[in-house]
Amino acid sequence: MEQEERKKTISVVAPMSGQCAPLFEGEQNGGKLFGITGDGVRIEPGCGAVVAPVTGDLLYFAPTNHAFCVRTSEGFLVHVIVGDGDPDRRGFTRVVRPNEHVTVGEKVIAADLGVLKARGRSAAAAVLLEAKSGIERIEIFEGEVRAGESVVLSAVYGESAAEPKRPAKRNSAGQAAAAQP
Repeated sequence: MEQEERKKTISVVAPMSGQCAPLFEGEQNGGKLFGITGDGVRIEPGCGAVVAPVTGDLLYFAPTNHAFCVRTSEGFLVHVIVGDGDPDRRGFTRVVRPNEHVTVGEKVIAADLGVLKARGRSAAAAVLLEAKSGIERIEIFEGEVRAGESVVLSAVYGESAAEPKRPAKRNSAGQAAAAQP
């Protein structure tokens, strides 16, 4: 008798407080942003604190300090991109250094929304879970979210499964909990 494969869930929380919506509206299997393929959400922020959306190692910071990537212990890559980055590096301050271990909800960047607005720069955040073999189902949550608390995206995956992703299911972020297998 074959042993059934155990399913796991990764939950990605909001890196900023604000209004959350799907990043790739109308796409059934994610999309591509800056050459990265995956599933994600867009957050119109209400404040400038940017926190780690997952626990893991901080792999990368953009030279303009507006974007970073965290790798979880399971090997998932979660990218956070705030606005479009100011070439003068104004409006974004790093709070942690690359290669540090961060925990979910830990402050990573301070974004000065006033400076960004005055310079005509966007402050909207994109959160992208990079595509990975074995993801079976993605749930994307919509609505008002709180940084470090509200789950905005969850993925169900198997340790060795290589099934294609299923279409995203949309729920309200305020009432969302991580998807259960």
